[in-house]
Amino acid sequence: MKKIVVLSLTLVFVLGLGVYFFFRYQKYQKDIVALFPRFSTMDLPVGSAGTLYQADIFGSLIGASAKLEITPLTMPPGLDLTSCKQSNNLSSLPRPSSMLHCQLQGTLPKGIYPIELEISARGHYNTVVQTFSVVIY
Repeated sequence: MKKIVVLSLTLVFVLGLGVYFFFRYQKYQKDIVALFPRFSTMDLPVGSAGTLYQADIFGSLIGASAKLEITPLTMPPGLDLTSCKQSNNLSSLPRPSSMLHCQLQGTLPKGIYPIELEISARGHYNTVVQTFSVVIY
C-alpha cells in the first residue's frame, strides 16, 4: 500500500512539473516579440525647382531602446540625408522606445524622384525598407 501511495505522489509530482513548465514556456513564448523599426513619416512635402528642398524623416522602434539607423538605398543626385538625431524614451519602461529624426535636403530640378530608405535597429536584426516620392514642381 505504501508503494502505491509513493508511486501516486511521484506521478502527480512529475505531471505537475510538466504542466508547470508547459505553461511557463507558453508565457515565455508570448513575451518574445519580434521588434521591427518603422518609418513614422508617410509622405514627403512637395518642393520647388531650383530652391532648397527640406523634409523631415522620422523612424521609431517601440519596445526597446536601440540604436536606429536610416540608410539611403536609392537617392537622386543633389539630395542628401543629413542631421540624424536619436532620442530614447525610457520613461515608458518596461516598453521603452527609440525615435530617430533625419532631414532630407538638397536642390533638385523639376521631376518626381523615388527614394528608397532602409531603417534598422542595431542588435534586433530586423530592417524595413520604404519607398518615398519627392515631387518637385
